[in-house]
Amino acid sequence: MASPSFANSFAQGNVSLQSWASGVSQFEQVAAPLASELLATLEQEHTREVVTLYEEQVQLREELRRVVDLMEQEVLPRERQLHNMFEQLNAAFHSSAENMRRQHEEFHTMASQVAQKHDNSRRQMLDPLEEAEQELARIKKALKQPLVVSDLPLQQIQPVQSEQPVQSVPTQSAKPLQDLQVI
Repeated sequence: MASPSFANSFAQGNVSLQSWASGVSQFEQVAAPLASELLATLEQEHTREVVTLYEEQVQLREELRRVVDLMEQEVLPRERQLHNMFEQLNAAFHSSAENMRRQHEEFHTMASQVAQKHDNSRRQMLDPLEEAEQELARIKKALKQPLVVSDLPLQQIQPVQSEQPVQSVPTQSAKPLQDLQVI
């Protein structure tokens, strides 16, 4: 850019058109080689950047091809196997859980039936137990009664007498021992 004093001098007409044209020509002589050198440098830099970007694109595409091959050949088949294995494990889990539930129900049913049988047996045993207790009470009562002795000689009664108290019964009302019934 021209200095302000030059612009003012030119505007006032102090500077001639020839001097101004010679300044422009001199500027063009100095600037032209610099401009062509700058243009050549910019073109080289641009070409270098384009080549670098192209090479980077080629490398990225090659890497992307290797990743795709790796995914297709190793990762996806392994993922399919894992999914199949998970499906099989899930099916096995559901099957075993169902079997366990069914067996638990069967066991519960059997246990309930066995418990019911035991309860029925226990109830059936209550009646005989009560009957046995009543019979024992009746036997104890009968054992508290003194022995009835018949007309047997005293020598035969002597050994038995030491064990139990003997009650003498008159001869006319005495009954033989084999006919005696306990009530």
